[in-house]
Amino acid sequence: MPIDKKEAFSIAQSQWNKIANSPGLIGQFGGWDTLEKKSACIVSLWQDQKCYDHFMTNIHDEIASKNNQSSTYDELEICFFDTLYPMPGKFPDLKSAISDGVYLRVADCYVKEAQALHFENIQKTIWIPAMKQSEGMLGGSFNLQNNGAKRYLVTTLWDNEKDHSLYTKEKVPELRKKANVADDLEKIVGRLIKLEPSWLVLGKGT
Repeated sequence: MPIDKKEAFSIAQSQWNKIANSPGLIGQFGGWDTLEKKSACIVSLWQDQKCYDHFMTNIHDEIASKNNQSSTYDELEICFFDTLYPMPGKFPDLKSAISDGVYLRVADCYVKEAQALHFENIQKTIWIPAMKQSEGMLGGSFNLQNNGAKRYLVTTLWDNEKDHSLYTKEKVPELRKKANVADDLEKIVGRLIKLEPSWLVLGKGT
């Protein structure tokens, strides 16, 4: 988005706190990419598709028309994922850690069709146990895009940047060798998001 519209986008995003009472909302949070500083990332957790569809039909448009957020960005991508495995840290999973998150780490993984089962297995047997033992990791989830594509999203919340940096420098290279991820991936995009406290919405309608 244009750099001069970041403040307007942030103000508009904070106005989504009105969705707290939406039936089935677990929580919503997001912030700015620490490297691509004009990019924002927002994660919204819902109990099921039915609850999300109700929100889109009955609640979304009124808020969107009032906050005029669409005028503050150039491009928007919305993707839907189902959680395959919770990733425990200090908390048992992503939704339990929402209130304490300071940084969000996202690994957007495009996996070769033939390697999907292997990729899922190494997440469960190698990556998830290792991340559970990592200082500063609060909780996360391992997710699969629900449109049939072999696109996986690994989302973890961290309580500080230092511990995340130590994890990526000291643990990730060895874990990649052990997991042999190069054979599984077509592409991977990693993001570290500094969360904006004013964007946090905790669901009350579950």
